[in-house]
Amino acid sequence: MMVLLDAVFIFELFLRNEEYLGDSSKYQDDFIIGQPWLRAAIRRDLILLENQLPFSTLNELYDCAMSTTDCKPFMYLSFRYFDKYRKTSEPSQKILHFTDLVRCFLSFKHPDLKIDKAEPIKTLYSATMLHQAGIKFKPLPNVSLLDIRAWKPLSKVQTPLSDKKGKLLMPSLEIDNNTECLLRNLIALEQLHYPGEEYICRYVKLLDFLVDLENDVDLLIENKVIVSKLGDSKAVAELINGLCREMVEVSSTFDPLSKLLNDYYESSWNKNKAYLVSVYFKNIWTGTGTVVGSLFPLVTLTRFILYLLRY
Repeated sequence: MMVLLDAVFIFELFLRNEEYLGDSSKYQDDFIIGQPWLRAAIRRDLILLENQLPFSTLNELYDCAMSTTDCKPFMYLSFRYFDKYRKTSEPSQKILHFTDLVRCFLSFKHPDLKIDKAEPIKTLYSATMLHQAGIKFKPLPNVSLLDIRAWKPLSKVQTPLSDKKGKLLMPSLEIDNNTECLLRNLIALEQLHYPGEEYICRYVKLLDFLVDLENDVDLLIENKVIVSKLGDSKAVAELINGLCREMVEVSSTFDPLSKLLNDYYESSWNKNKAYLVSVYFKNIWTGTGTVVGSLFPLVTLTRFILYLLRY
């Protein structure tokens, strides 16, 4: 009986949401749809792993209830309701429930990313340290969380996807009050149902490597890799670092990327070049001053040599 009541509530919610997306004025006074904070709270509760009903069951009940109407399919309504997390047109696998649907939206498998059988990387330098060595973080909007692109192939079949050495392209991650709840539920789902395919776990682990302190968060926010709605970089750092506690160790498709970044950082040439650029060419005025300052003694030396040659 409770399953039926929950299903009816979900059907009504999704149908009203679809009408609201078409004409928001129709539901301005609705107790649920007309309240943004309540809409967000219900969406969050529908993603909680302990609240899940089998998607196939909901779909069958919906088809029975709407068999004599021309309403949109339940799959379509579900996609529209969780559209905030949608990064791909349609999941290619069978959906278990709403938590699984959101996971598919956020982390559809990139065909070029494969697990490297070499020794896994146990550590990675932080975002600030990598930046000091010359790594430039750039955002990739509207792509899977797995779609991280470097200047060298990360597998035998991947081609370089960044146009400049030292540039790292990462998907933008929006962090708000619901992010921790969302990621914890996705991590729990993967460790329970997807051994060997822990895509979200691997992404979170990489993020945990990059973020040690709030200055790492500030750097990623400045480069639009993180979009924070918390208003506190320290809170974002603590959120990211806390996600990996009690997480089972997983093999990662990002080990080749970690090795590439570590090797780049450990190159003295890269660090020295990055230091010279940051000190002497950090903006147009400093760069101009550096060039002029370098040319002045050269011009003076040239004039002195010409003077000596005359005599």
